[in-house]
Amino acid sequence: MNPTRILDLASAFWSSAALLSAVELGLFAALDGAADGVTADEVARRAGVAARPAAMLLDAVVALGLCSRDGDRYRNTPEAATFLVPGKPGSLAGALGYNARLFGAWARLAEAVRTDAPIVTTPTYVGKDAAGTRAFVEGMHHRALGMAQTLLGAVDLTGRKHLVDVAGGPGTLSVLLARKHPELRATVLELPGIAAVGRELVAAQGLADRVVHRDADVFVDDLGSGYDAALVSGLLHREPPDVCRELLRRLHAAVEPGGVVYLIDVMRDDSRVGPPFAALFALNMLLTSERGGCHADVDHAAWLEDVGFGDVAITRPVAPAVHTVVRATRR
Repeated sequence: MNPTRILDLASAFWSSAALLSAVELGLFAALDGAADGVTADEVARRAGVAARPAAMLLDAVVALGLCSRDGDRYRNTPEAATFLVPGKPGSLAGALGYNARLFGAWARLAEAVRTDAPIVTTPTYVGKDAAGTRAFVEGMHHRALGMAQTLLGAVDLTGRKHLVDVAGGPGTLSVLLARKHPELRATVLELPGIAAVGRELVAAQGLADRVVHRDADVFVDDLGSGYDAALVSGLLHREPPDVCRELLRRLHAAVEPGGVVYLIDVMRDDSRVGPPFAALFALNMLLTSERGGCHADVDHAAWLEDVGFGDVAITRPVAPAVHTVVRATRR
C-alpha cells in the first residue's frame, strides 16, 4: 500500500491557495503579453507586493504548470494567459473570487457536518449588502462566460421568441442566447438587488433592448406567462426536492404548450454518488445554504415529468464542463 494519494489529497488545498492568491494579487495579469518574460522584482512592483514572497509564489505556480521560468524571467503558460488574466474573453479570474471567499468556510467543514448548519449564515447576494451582491453577481457573470462555450451547444432555441430566465442572475446566458438567436427576447426574473446589477451588465453588453430583468422572488411571485422557452440555471441545487418540484409546476403553467425548458446545474449522475465534483459541490452547498445539496439528473427528469413536461432528455457534461443539461417539452 502506498499513502501518496492520501498525502496529495491532504495538501491539495495548498495548490488551491497558491492559484487563488496569484489571481487575487494580479500576478498573471502582471505577466500578460511579456514575450521576453518578467522578473520577480518587476512582477512584485506591478502587483504592489514584496519581492521575496512574490518570487516564492511565482515559483509555486511554475511548479503547478501555470507559468514557466527561464533564468530569472517568468511567463504565463497559454492556459494561464487564456483563463487567468482579467478582461480576456473566457477569463475565469473574476469567477475564482467566489472560490477564494469560501476558503475559510471549507476549513470548517467538520463543524458544518456536526451541526447540520451552514458556515456562511448571511448570504451577501440578496441585496442587503450592496458590495457583496455586486461581487456575487459579477462572479456569476464571469463564471457563465467561462462555461458558456460548452453549455450553449446543448441549448437549442431556434425559432423561439420569448425566453424566461428563472433566477437568471446577471442574465449572461440570456444575453449569449439572444446574440445567437436574433429573434429571441428574454425576461430575467431575479431578486431586486441582483437584478439591479444585472441590468448594468446587460446594458454594457448592448442587449438591454432584448434582455430585460424583472424584480421577482421566483419562489413566491408570479412567473408571468406566454413564454415559449424557459431556462433554470444554477438554482435548484439550493432547494430541497419538494420546492424544486413546486417551482417547476408553476413554470409549467407559465410556458405555452410546445414550449421548451432547460434545466442547467451541477447534478449527480444516476448513481446518486458521483461524479466527484458533484459530491464535493454538495458539501459546498452544506457550507453555504440551509437546504442546499446536489440532486441527481434523473431526479430533475422525474420532477419535470411529474408536473406535466414530456420528451425529457439528459445531456451529461463533457469536460471541461461540470454542468448537466436536462431538456423537456411543455405538453
